[in-house]
Amino acid sequence: MSRDIPSGSYPRVMEPGPPRRRPVDGSGTGCDGHPEAQQRHPGDGLHHAPELRPGQTDLTPPPTVRAHRLQTDPLALSLPDDHPLIRRQRKPSGLRLEQLRDQPWIVIIAGRAARQQFDQAAAEAGFTPRVQFETENYNVAQSLVGTGIGVAMLSRLTIAPTPGAVHRELIRPRLHRQIYAVTAADTTLTTLAARLTTLLTEVSAELARTWAAHPVAD
Repeated sequence: MSRDIPSGSYPRVMEPGPPRRRPVDGSGTGCDGHPEAQQRHPGDGLHHAPELRPGQTDLTPPPTVRAHRLQTDPLALSLPDDHPLIRRQRKPSGLRLEQLRDQPWIVIIAGRAARQQFDQAAAEAGFTPRVQFETENYNVAQSLVGTGIGVAMLSRLTIAPTPGAVHRELIRPRLHRQIYAVTAADTTLTTLAARLTTLLTEVSAELARTWAAHPVAD
């Protein structure tokens, strides 16, 4: 099963200041130090145009554009380092999405393709996620996880070492997104486009080999 999930933005990691740990049951409701995060309340009614068509599983560019598939980016989970599921593990191991059905979630804002696909994955796992916070940025999501207020699903490529947070492989369902480089079909005026695409392909292949040798676990 596959989900194509956009990467979101990548500004500087926002430092939350002195960590204020909150119970993972979501009883704390602050987002101190994270102005890009929005606390979720019933009826917020956040609406944003999707970045990809819902359900789109491949990129079909117009004739004037060529898409070069670079990377299959698997999805993973981020949890507070003192989460009960983490404490019970004798060694780092993957988790099923359904194991987090009762957890507060930190998610991409409503209306984005990544959010739609996360909601669909949760529905297929048999639950409706309890959304604690929404954000446009995976770095912010991981920082919020590090404060202990919830868990998050994110792509392997967006994982960053984060105080107070750990990452685990998502073993069921196996989800991933596809990453492309897009160039003009006619590269007469952009002669270096082919070379750049080749370099990106080589880097992506090396990254895939590294991921295969080192599963998500920290």
